[in-house]
Amino acid sequence: MDKAKPPHYEAAMGRDESVAALQDLIARFERGEVHCAALRLFKPDGSWEDIVVGGDENEQAAALADLQRMHQRSN
Repeated sequence: MDKAKPPHYEAAMGRDESVAALQDLIARFERGEVHCAALRLFKPDGSWEDIVVGGDENEQAAALADLQRMHQRSN
């Protein structure tokens, strides 16, 4: 992960905006702008699931570690 760049946050509210944001993420992958992503999915029961897509094993591990570190800092 590029440690020099600050994190960028995008917020989408509601189902339609969320679907549009995910479609934009897919398009960014297809254009080659993004090659690895880590996401935290929050479930209605209060639990969450971390998923990582793209990249290789090392990139996925780094992306997941960054996501978890950011979550720990925010709590």
